[in-house]
Amino acid sequence: MRVVVVGVVVVAGGAAGVAWLGRGRGFEDHGSGGDRRLDGVHLGGAMAFREEAAFQWLDQKLDHFDEQSHSTFKQRYWVDKSNWEPSKGPVFLYICGEGECGGLPGGYLQETAQKLGGLILVVEHRYFGMSSPFTDLSTPNLRFLTVSNALADLGYFSR
Repeated sequence: MRVVVVGVVVVAGGAAGVAWLGRGRGFEDHGSGGDRRLDGVHLGGAMAFREEAAFQWLDQKLDHFDEQSHSTFKQRYWVDKSNWEPSKGPVFLYICGEGECGGLPGGYLQETAQKLGGLILVVEHRYFGMSSPFTDLSTPNLRFLTVSNALADLGYFSR
């Protein structure tokens, strides 16, 4: 399986080949054999979100590194299967930044998923939007807001 990171987007598997965001010029081929399906896909500008889509909840671990803790919180995510071709399409994992997630992205990610038959998965960052484990964001409650836990959330989500 090949994994491609484009900005904050992770792409896995499929026939897409390996491409990287190239300094505002769009996709550039780096030894993947060149995928013509990417021609004309524009990668510039901020991510635009489509109209509000139905979201789902994952019971996410609050602390991935304390084996004694079984505490969880609800983490919001979205799935777009509208272009998915399971036999050959890549999986795009869009990781919303440190703010409320706007839902399913439009723009270049949607265009690329259409061209490649891709599946789009979107995950809201812990402690932001509706994915906050606490209503009280006092210092003691922020102890689980770490880079390590945020990255481990993605590993847990992918299982």
